Amino acid sequence: MFIDASAIIAILLAEDGAENLVTKIEAAKKPIHYSALTVFEAVSRLVGITACAQGLACPVPAILWEQSQADVDALLETIGAREMTISGSLHRMALDAARAFELSTGESFAYACAKSYRLPILTGGEALARTDIEIV
Repeated sequence: MFIDASAIIAILLAEDGAENLVTKIEAAKKPIHYSALTVFEAVSRLVGITACAQGLACPVPAILWEQSQADVDALLETIGAREMTISGSLHRMALDAARAFELSTGESFAYACAKSYRLPILTGGEALARTDIEIV
């Protein structure tokens, strides 16, 4: 299973559906994977959400970036997730997905990573449900 940034954010912020995502992680029989782009997107979105909630303006304090990264890293470590390398050719698959399914950058690369390794995706969003990939 490939975990995307929206699932990480949903779990960390205890959003609606987070318990369902955690249940799916706990039920996983095979390793959970993520990419460097997944971490970047999750951390940067978490920083943005937290900064907005706290009424902070740019530049966001470094401590908020550090705490957000620590939170994402801790979640991935807790669930035993494994980092997947984004190979040189995945950008083509990501671009095809963006074109075909109108996905964001993060969604397109999550799709490409999962598709190339034949993994289902665990997502907290709805955009990937419009694709031809299995959603967990």
